Amino acid sequence: LACCPSPTVSKVVTPSEGIVRWKLRLEYFAYETLQDLRIAKLFEIIVDYPESSPAIEDLKQCLEYTGQHSKLVESFISSLKYRLLTAGASTNDILHQYVSTIKALRAIDPAGVFLEAVGEPIRDYLRGRKDTIKCIVTMLTDGSGG
Repeated sequence: LACCPSPTVSKVVTPSEGIVRWKLRLEYFAYETLQDLRIAKLFEIIVDYPESSPAIEDLKQCLEYTGQHSKLVESFISSLKYRLLTAGASTNDILHQYVSTIKALRAIDPAGVFLEAVGEPIRDYLRGRKDTIKCIVTMLTDGSGG
């Protein structure tokens, strides 16, 4: 009966203010939860980029809705320092991750604000490695298209 209103009753039911607020809060919570899940896995998402483009698009939409950009930057920098910017990581792996990071963050933020904040620790770390120049030249000349 709810889907087929009576022809004699033409009253339009509008949701109450409380229901609208509740719906908005629930929607925000859903976006924030998905955003937090994507941010927690951002390192892996970027490793798999461009295959993980749908996850990047999810994150972009969530950030546009929630406005919690600083959470992404802080969390990702922390992941980089713990998982990539260590003596055990090869310079080649760091460079490949940096390239993927550039591509993925450009998809999220074309203006490059995130990239500037996230890229600084990577660039600083690479400046201190003795084989960085050699690895960059090898990447550029090996013809693998990276």
